[in-house]
Amino acid sequence: MNWLQIKDAWRDIELTNKRYTFHLKAERGGGIATIKDAGCGMVIALSRDDLVELGRFLKPFVDEAE
Repeated sequence: MNWLQIKDAWRDIELTNKRYTFHLKAERGGGIATIKDAGCGMVIALSRDDLVELGRFLKPFVDEAE
């Protein structure tokens, strides 16, 4: 289990700044990341392995914020 999953409750994360909105919906088999700005939006399908790598990348930032 990685930090994206806590007791079978998968993360639904949204980060927003003045220019972009990043939304991640992580589920058991993979996930979807949506990136939006004022002009367009992009949807990226993520495999389970992608989520594990993303979790490894983001974990230090999450630990520091908590």
